[in-house]
Amino acid sequence: MNHIITPPDLYAEIERYRAAGDDRRRRCAVADDIAASRTGIWDACGRKIRDVEGNERIALAHFASAYYKRGPRQKDELVSLLHSPDTQLVLGLLTLLNYTVDLGPGGEWQMDKRLGGAEVAGHVAGVYNTHPNLATAIATTLGVYDQAAKGEVATLLRITLSQDRNAVFSAKIALQEIDPTGVYLQFNLDPLDAPLTDDQRAAIQKHLGG
Repeated sequence: MNHIITPPDLYAEIERYRAAGDDRRRRCAVADDIAASRTGIWDACGRKIRDVEGNERIALAHFASAYYKRGPRQKDELVSLLHSPDTQLVLGLLTLLNYTVDLGPGGEWQMDKRLGGAEVAGHVAGVYNTHPNLATAIATTLGVYDQAAKGEVATLLRITLSQDRNAVFSAKIALQEIDPTGVYLQFNLDPLDAPLTDDQRAAIQKHLGG
């Protein structure tokens, strides 16, 4: 019988995953078992990932990835939580997505795999409307989604207009990854660590307004 997973439960689950060592088949079996037997994994993993590092983050990402792939209910759960007013939870989910996007079905990194593709990238971009203070995390996550986030260039341009230097830097990096021969060149966004000039800012504002 399914039950709600709570953050303390994840200690035991992470230990099970760690015990599988480098055996990809065993890691997948652990992740699939957790995904099949529990609910609320996105919430639990999103809250837990802030407290762990390294391989433990990979474990949480594998749990969430296996859970997402079970069906539309799990996808809808992620989408709903990305629109949550809980800033810390949303930040945790964005961090989690930075790991899940490249995690293949065998637990290996696959650069052509983005969890949820363009659909999820769209919801990540939508976070900027409710949590503009998470601009850096949003831009970073969209950058990891690469070409799957091609439709979210406008959101990244909005972020470049921010007064937050870290957010601007992250948005530029993302645009360089997603649209290197498009808006990145159009608005001459090199170098990455430079603030926008007044002319760049005006040109971007005009582009977005049009």
